[in-house]
Order: sequence, then C-alpha cells, then structure tokens
Amino acid sequence: MQAHGGGIIKVGTYYYWFGENRNGDNLVACYRSTDLKTLEFRNNVLKHSSAAELATANIERPKVIYNASTGQFVMWMHKENGTDYSEARAAVAYSSTIDGD
Repeated sequence: MQAHGGGIIKVGTYYYWFGENRNGDNLVACYRSTDLKTLEFRNNVLKHSSAAELATANIERPKVIYNASTGQFVMWMHKENGTDYSEARAAVAYSSTIDGD
C-alpha cells in the first residue's frame, strides 16, 4: 500500500484514504474501505503526467474535501519542486468523482 501522509474522507458507505504514492509516475493514490481494515485500491488520482507543473513535483500530505456548492472533490496538498524544499507551496486539484483523475 502506498498512502503516506494521507487523509480519510467518508462518502456514502465508503471511507476513502488518499496518500502519497512514491512509485514511478504516481503522486497520490486512493483506496476505499467499508470497515477501515480491508482496503481496495481505486486509482492513482494524481500523477506527474496530470499537469505540466507536476512533472518533477513531490506531493505531500494530500487531504480531500467535498465542495457541495460546486459538486467537486477538492484535494489540498503540499507541493515541492522534486529536488529540494525551496518551493514549499500549497496546491489544489479537483475532480467530479471521489476516485477519478
């Protein structure tokens, strides 16, 4: 399981766990569970290839919330340049589905 520094949100009967994925092109992985014991991998929801500014980025501590006024799931995270900690920025991504790209 690759979900370091993660956060959990409950949607319907499922808990969704988002966390840092350090394998290859993947930045943030999503898992879901009904009991928080058995986890099912859903998707690598954020990748280096998701946007040009993520090509060399490190993403840390992703947290997801639901914005009822827009109907979007919003991910807040810490973004670094992939080389050192000199960039230190907050970043935001969004999707209309909880486990979508």
